[in-house]
Amino acid sequence: LRVQPLWNYRGHTGYVIVEFKNDWIGLSDALRFEKDYEAIRQGKSDYFRAEERRVKLYCWEARDEDYNLRNVVGDYLRKNSDLKTIIGYQEDEDIKNGKLVADLSNTVEAQDMRLKEMETKYKKNLISFNTLITEKEEMVKSFNEGIYRFFIILQALTIFVRDFADYINEPT
Repeated sequence: LRVQPLWNYRGHTGYVIVEFKNDWIGLSDALRFEKDYEAIRQGKSDYFRAEERRVKLYCWEARDEDYNLRNVVGDYLRKNSDLKTIIGYQEDEDIKNGKLVADLSNTVEAQDMRLKEMETKYKKNLISFNTLITEKEEMVKSFNEGIYRFFIILQALTIFVRDFADYINEPT
């Protein structure tokens, strides 16, 4: 909520613009504000019927006739706001929502593509990892088999050397 007093070359004009949020809630608040003043006979029609306007505070929602006035109120409204019908406002909201949905859809699509790329990389890395593990296991198995063969040969060689030493040292 913002209150903007209107001034001209003589000073304060006696008019004030009360600005509400530019959304459905703001419109609802502005209409309720206007109805409250109409209920106590201080609405727009009461203002124009009043003989002494400076005694009470009058309030109404600015509409096209106020927007098109050639006075400080009309000048302020044309300079600081857009005149829209509710249908026009709804169309603007629909366009904004459509753009938002399209942007969100594009974001979701981009994230989905990124997720698929990451899944592909993960699968490739998993295959590479599994291949490396298999190769390592084969190398360890081959190494263990080599060590086993080495110890069998070493054991056979030890037996041979011992038997040969016994043969040489036997009395003839």
